[in-house]
Amino acid sequence: MTQGASLAQLLASRKLIFVTGKGGIGKTLVSVAMAQAAAAAGRSVLLVESSSRDQITPLFGLPPVGHNETEAAPKISCINLNSAGNFREYVSKYLGQKKLFDTVLSHRVVQSFFNTVPGLAEAMMLGRLFYTCDVRDLDQRPDLVICDSPASGHFLSLMTTPDAILSSGLAGPMLRDTQKVRDFLLRKADVGVIYVCTPEPLVVSEAIDFLPVIQAKSPAALCGVIVNRIPGAMVGEITGNSQLQSFLRERSDKSTVALKMLQGSIKQFPGIMFHGLRDLGFVDDPLPPDFHETFLTEETLPQ
Repeated sequence: MTQGASLAQLLASRKLIFVTGKGGIGKTLVSVAMAQAAAAAGRSVLLVESSSRDQITPLFGLPPVGHNETEAAPKISCINLNSAGNFREYVSKYLGQKKLFDTVLSHRVVQSFFNTVPGLAEAMMLGRLFYTCDVRDLDQRPDLVICDSPASGHFLSLMTTPDAILSSGLAGPMLRDTQKVRDFLLRKADVGVIYVCTPEPLVVSEAIDFLPVIQAKSPAALCGVIVNRIPGAMVGEITGNSQLQSFLRERSDKSTVALKMLQGSIKQFPGIMFHGLRDLGFVDDPLPPDFHETFLTEETLPQ
């Protein structure tokens, strides 16, 4: 089912991978499994999310860590970025104006003003990723950052923020730094987007509509599609006439049709990875350290 680069090759070569897709399809689980695989191959990994509550740390059996890089497993750290922390680090670390932040910009009224500026939170998020991957001292940089990104629509808003700022007429450091962030995101050898979906007709239909939009509007290029929860029954014969067997046959048939539609659509993106994952059913947390070995094993489909 793979075409173009393999998942292992992407994990070995990229500095930053955004993982997105429709909500509830397992992109957090995919992100963590990919981090495990990259760490097992010897790369240091930072797992990033930006959520109202930590969703990654429970998969490692950890309490919430918030906006603090915290070791979750050997060679894997995680952080839940928030806009206030990103802004503080931009002013204090990147601009080198810690005193300014402490005396003026940390004031609650000033903070609330910055929270109302359109696109600022998104710009700070992307800037933090750029800083981590490309600016921070080499001995403090992870080899790979995996960003468990917002669901499709919000992800597109995030990725179009640099263009919106660059065309806004702003001037000064913010504009200059936004251009640097956009230039970084455009580096296909370093940055990529992996779209996660499931083999359900409506989910696949949304993916088929959304993938060209990513290519057209996102500075970070689409580098792969992962299809999660492929019914295991698709790899063998389903026999019998019980209600359960009828349900499994119907699910398998619908999944096969949806996947063929997706495979046809993927052809317009030559060279990207296309990787299938079998449905493992319910997954307990914390995940075992070798969870990726089972979960990321590619599911093959009849031609």
